[in-house]
Amino acid sequence: MKDSLPLSGKVLLVPRPRGQAREMIQSIRRLGGKPYVLPLVEIHPRSDNRAISALLRDIEREPDFVVFMSVNGVRVLFSQSRKMKVEKVLRENIEKSRIVAVGPATAREVNNEGLEVDIIPAEFSSKGLVSTFNMSMHPESRIVLIRAMGGSAELADGLRHLGHEVSEHYIYTPAPTKSTSSIRTLAEEINKGKLHAILFTSPSTARNLMELAQRAGVQREITMGLQGPIVLAAIGPATATTLTRLGFRVDVIPKRFLADDLVKSVGNYWSSYTK
Repeated sequence: MKDSLPLSGKVLLVPRPRGQAREMIQSIRRLGGKPYVLPLVEIHPRSDNRAISALLRDIEREPDFVVFMSVNGVRVLFSQSRKMKVEKVLRENIEKSRIVAVGPATAREVNNEGLEVDIIPAEFSSKGLVSTFNMSMHPESRIVLIRAMGGSAELADGLRHLGHEVSEHYIYTPAPTKSTSSIRTLAEEINKGKLHAILFTSPSTARNLMELAQRAGVQREITMGLQGPIVLAAIGPATATTLTRLGFRVDVIPKRFLADDLVKSVGNYWSSYTK
């Protein structure tokens, strides 16, 4: 019975830390595959308190909307605000604005902090957020974006083009993991055909893979491996664009930009080849 599942016999790389990869791991196993967990990203909050302090001052001005762009953004914000002992005032001020989350996972994390999300776009991406504000929001709204360093300018530029006042607060950096030995092992696994797909869950996972490969001295091996028969899956357009700019094809992009849908789409990709 298991042999008939779409991911039967397949090994899929999950680049998230195990604590954030639970949903993907379960989805892969449910479809008969084997997860290969190799975190490519470490989340580094800003080293001083100035970013959170500046954000707090901005939110105290009661913007119309506060936008959370990622699960990590929610976690970093509230973790840092607790350390700074400003969580109560932060929460009180955020509640005065309408809260926007880029997707369901981010919305759940906001809900876990006891706050209610007012808006989730139909398309879980920067493009989807711009479309949502274009269709239903009054122009000249004040919008606060909570995000990572190195993110795309698409959202802020799009909102400003619509006539909104936008302030961006970069509260953490998604940095490559420090270990390079695991990347050398990964290169060997890919080139031996033991890894069948890589699930890129953000632009930073793609960039960090190549940066780590360079540090480990296996950039050529990783590049050749990714240009081979392995399936490269991107969770959304921004991640796909990053892969393309790095010189790689993209085999799979799910219709909904969710971790579970990414896994299912890879299964559908292989199923279409066996029909």
